[in-house]
Amino acid sequence: MQIARTIYKAKDPANDGFSYAKSGDRTVLNTILAAIRSAKEYIYIEDQYFTPTPDYKEALELAIDNGLKSLVIVIAANAGQVFSESFRGEYINHLLSKNDPLNPVVRIGYPRRGYTLPSTTAENLAGRMKLGSDFSETDTEIVLGPISRVPEAPFWLSVNGEIMLVTGQTAAGIEVPETEEEEGSEDDETFIRYQHYFVERGKDTNFFHEEIGYNKKKHKAGDAATAIVYNSIYVHAKCMMVDDIFASIGSANLSRRGFHSDTETNVFVIPDSLRFDPSNPVALLRKEL
Repeated sequence: MQIARTIYKAKDPANDGFSYAKSGDRTVLNTILAAIRSAKEYIYIEDQYFTPTPDYKEALELAIDNGLKSLVIVIAANAGQVFSESFRGEYINHLLSKNDPLNPVVRIGYPRRGYTLPSTTAENLAGRMKLGSDFSETDTEIVLGPISRVPEAPFWLSVNGEIMLVTGQTAAGIEVPETEEEEGSEDDETFIRYQHYFVERGKDTNFFHEEIGYNKKKHKAGDAATAIVYNSIYVHAKCMMVDDIFASIGSANLSRRGFHSDTETNVFVIPDSLRFDPSNPVALLRKEL
C-alpha cells in the first residue's frame, strides 16, 4: 500500500510552498499513469469530473490502441463544472468513437436509480395521461392526452408496466371523443385534445433486469399513461482499478487541479494475494461496484 500526494510546485521554491515538497509532488499522477500503461485486460474508473490532463488522455488512448479488452468509466450525470462540461463531453465522444460496434471496448455512463413519479398537484396533473387510441406491440407512435398534461419530450413513460421513451411529437394534434366521465368538463376543449408522439420501446429502453419494462404489450385507448423519472446517482468517488491487481482510491479528481495544483491524497494498493485468490480485495471491490 502507498499513500500518495498531489502538491503544487511553487513558483519560488525557496520561499513558497511546503518545506517537505519544495518541488511539489506528482506521485498521484505518476502512479496512475504507470498503472494505465501496464493495463492488459481492463480499467475501471469512477470520477466526479473526468476532465483529465493531456498525458492522462494519451496513456488511456494508448491502452485502448494496444488491445485493452474493457474500459468502464462511471461519472456524474452533471458534475457541476460550468466551464468544463463541453470539454468532458467532447472527450467522452472521442473515446466512444474508438469502439468497434461489434465489440465495444469503451463504456461510459452514469448510474441510475429505479424510476419514480414526478410530483404533481390536484390543480395540475402533469404527467398523468391517457392513451387516445389502441397501441399494439409493433407501434412506434403513441397517442397521448390531454396535451396540457404531456411533458416536453423526450421523457420516460409507463403504460401498464411497459416502459418506453417518448422522443418527440408528430405533426398535428387530434381530437378524441369524450367519455361519459369527461362530458361537462369546464375545460372540454383542452381535455379532449390529444397528440401523436414517437416512442422507442423494447430492449433499447431497458436499464435493469431484462424482465422489467422490456416486453412490448398491447394497450387499449383510455389506458393510464404516466410520465416517470430515472434520477441519476451522483458519483463523487475518485477511484480506479486495473486488471484486479491495482486499485486507487482517494481525493484527486481526474483533472488539472487534482493532478497539479490542489493538495490531494490517494491510496494505492497492490494485493498481497494472487490475482485469482477469492480474497483478492481489488477483485472483490470491482465486483461489488
